[in-house]
Amino acid sequence: MRATGPQYESVRGLSGRGAAVSTAASAVAAAAAVATATPAATRRFTAGGWRDTTRIAAGDPELWADILLDNAAHVAGAMQRIAAAAEKMLVAIEAGDRRRLVSLLRRAKEERDALGN
Repeated sequence: MRATGPQYESVRGLSGRGAAVSTAASAVAAAAAVATATPAATRRFTAGGWRDTTRIAAGDPELWADILLDNAAHVAGAMQRIAAAAEKMLVAIEAGDRRRLVSLLRRAKEERDALGN
C-alpha cells in the first residue's frame, strides 16, 4: 500500500524524519517538564537517572523552540499521545490500581523491548 497526500503526511509524522523530530522534540518537552517540576530543594538528592532524563533540556532553548514550532503539528500529536499515556498511569496510581499500573508498564516494556536494543 502506498500512502499519498494527507495520509502520507500523517505516516511521515509517525516514521522516518518526522518521527525522529517528533520524538526528539517531545523528549525535550518532557525533559523540560521534569526539570521544571523538580523542586530545587530536592535536586541535590537526584541521581543519574534524573540527570540522564533531563540532559536534553540543557540544550539551546532558542534552537529547540525553532524545532518545536517548525514541526508543531507532528510534535503536538506526539505530545498528546504522551499526555494520554501519562494520564492513564496517573489515574491508575491515584486509584491504587496495581493491576492496571502493571498492565500499562508491561505494555511500555513490550514496546521498548520490540526495538531489540
